[in-house]
Amino acid sequence: MSNLSKLETSYNRQIQIRIFEQLDLIDKAKAKYFHEKNKYKMEYLDKVNPLITNLQREKALLKGYRKDYHNALRVLKREYLNQVFELKESKKFNINETKQNLSLLMAKIDLNYKKVKSGYIKAIKSGDKEAKSKYENFEQQFKEYRRLELEKRIKERDSALENINNTYHEKLSKIKACYEAKKAELVVNHTKEIQFKYKKEKREHIKQYLLDITKFKNEKKAKELENKNKLVSVRTECKKMQKDAKAEIKKIKAEVRKTVHNMSSQERKEYHELQKYIRQDFYVRRLKKMDAQEKKLLRNINPAYIYIAPAFFGALFFTLVPFFFMIIGSLFRVNFANLSDSEFMGLQNFIRIFTRDVEFQKALINTALYAFITIVLLTVITVSMAAWLSKNTQIHNMTQTMVFTPHIASLVSISILWIAMLNPTGIINQGLALLGIKGPAWLLQENTSLFSVSLVTVWKDIGYYVLIIIAGLQGIPTYVYEAAKLDKASKVTTFFKITLPLLAPTLSFVFLAKFINAFKVFAPIEIMTNGGPMGSSMVLSYWVYKVGRIGFNYGQAMAGAIILTMMIALVTSLKNLYFNKVTKY
Repeated sequence: MSNLSKLETSYNRQIQIRIFEQLDLIDKAKAKYFHEKNKYKMEYLDKVNPLITNLQREKALLKGYRKDYHNALRVLKREYLNQVFELKESKKFNINETKQNLSLLMAKIDLNYKKVKSGYIKAIKSGDKEAKSKYENFEQQFKEYRRLELEKRIKERDSALENINNTYHEKLSKIKACYEAKKAELVVNHTKEIQFKYKKEKREHIKQYLLDITKFKNEKKAKELENKNKLVSVRTECKKMQKDAKAEIKKIKAEVRKTVHNMSSQERKEYHELQKYIRQDFYVRRLKKMDAQEKKLLRNINPAYIYIAPAFFGALFFTLVPFFFMIIGSLFRVNFANLSDSEFMGLQNFIRIFTRDVEFQKALINTALYAFITIVLLTVITVSMAAWLSKNTQIHNMTQTMVFTPHIASLVSISILWIAMLNPTGIINQGLALLGIKGPAWLLQENTSLFSVSLVTVWKDIGYYVLIIIAGLQGIPTYVYEAAKLDKASKVTTFFKITLPLLAPTLSFVFLAKFINAFKVFAPIEIMTNGGPMGSSMVLSYWVYKVGRIGFNYGQAMAGAIILTMMIALVTSLKNLYFNKVTKY
């Protein structure tokens, strides 16, 4: 066995030591290269990132400058068109009222004439001889009176219509003059000369930033090239060392083969078995080393935490961090162009929106009203529909599919569809006109705009909540209803005394989900009304967008968002406190 020991020492140990030494040299050279590369990369990023940030900010300001101007023009034009439309509607209403007054007056005269005429006819039939002559005189006098009265009333009507038209044109000219003056003021504030200077200044900044970035890129490339040359030299040395090591390994292998050749058959067999054992031993050692590293990593970590890590980091960086930033930002007058210029305000942002911002107070009331309308409408409609659709028949299943279809569609496309339907000349007002009802301008009147948006969101969400309530109804055991039948309870009693109480957990979930969605509503308000007319459909979420994104008053917008979050949290806590009960059948 002395030959086998010699072989093990000379072959296994020496060869492996040589190989690992060369691999260590190569790994060290690579690590040094990547360390230098990362070092230069970090230096490059430290220099370039501020420049890129400034470049992007300048480009955004350059783009937003013109966009703000066009947004201001668009808002001004929309207000002008709203005022013109209201003025036209008022004129139309006054003209119709004047014409109806004339018709009513003449109808009253004709009615009195018929009454007097019926009295004369009765007197003639009773045999009064003087009644006939009196009736003839009355007819002649009445015709003359009616003719004169009609001429007089027509003149009054024409003069009234003329006054209405004159008033309309005066107000229209004032509105138009006001619109033109405001537009001219906007144009003066955004003249081409100012825009040209602004653009020229920004272009110079951008050009300088691009030159600096190009300079730093060239420096980075030069250092990377230098690093690569160093790596090439290191690799050349490693290859030379590997070549020497391979020659020495070849020499050792030749000695081993010579020794094995001089062995007996039994020793050669034992040698091959030993080689097999050694390979298995190396494999087991590698596995043990990897297991030890894994145990070291997971020694103090529960594997469940690894599985929830992606969701945790998503919630941390996209929910918690923005929320804390919002709390801090609500205490400042935030300047995102330069955060160092932000001014600490304390609680002044909260005080101002509650005491001075009338639009916020209106948005607060509108949000509560919108939530109340949608929740009441949705609860009544969905419970009624779910009670009917819970049956398992073809017609009920097909109806469920049809009811659920609007929920799949995009809220933007649905809003556009309903804008066309709720137009003063749209299909809804046309349908009402067939019934003799004059439909209002749903989205253009203060008393109907919020209700119209509520109706659209309820129509879209019906299908989703109906399916949830149907699932809750199917979870109620049948023996409860069988017991009610044995007690001879009516369907109404069964519904109000059994179905609704047992459906309370499902209804509480529907209530909470719809309440939160009602407070977060944004898309239909933005697309259908823009918070108008006169702020009648302004809700808190749209107010936050308008004050922050359009008005650039981010501190007050964050304060309003915190109040919105607190309202949702309060209702959620009350729901969990009073309605989060476990129902046992």
